[in-house]
Amino acid sequence: MAYSEAYLGESLNDRANDAAREGAAALNAVMRQNAALGRLASGNTLIGFGNKVCRVFGEQFDSAAKFTFSVTGGNAPETIKPLDYFAGRVVEMLCQKLVEFGPQTGLDERTWARELNLTRQ
Repeated sequence: MAYSEAYLGESLNDRANDAAREGAAALNAVMRQNAALGRLASGNTLIGFGNKVCRVFGEQFDSAAKFTFSVTGGNAPETIKPLDYFAGRVVEMLCQKLVEFGPQTGLDERTWARELNLTRQ
């Protein structure tokens, strides 16, 4: 079955942007919840950040993989390459969101940067 590489690339790009927006919304929710409980500047916020970002990545990657395999009809190396690029891009975008939200916690940079590196692994 023939498929358009341009269509696949554009669709995965749109999905990566959706993942970044979903990640930002999830991080906002964690901040609001922890601020309401008086524990914004705590490890609870950082743990929540990590959990949410990992959940968003997992769900978005799963969806993108199903989409890719349905469009391409298989898992040949030329199919995996755009999906691999998508995964790397989403990781970078979500990590950037963590960098944007980290200073808003009130924790010092060393603390949230260390947690960011743990989450990234």
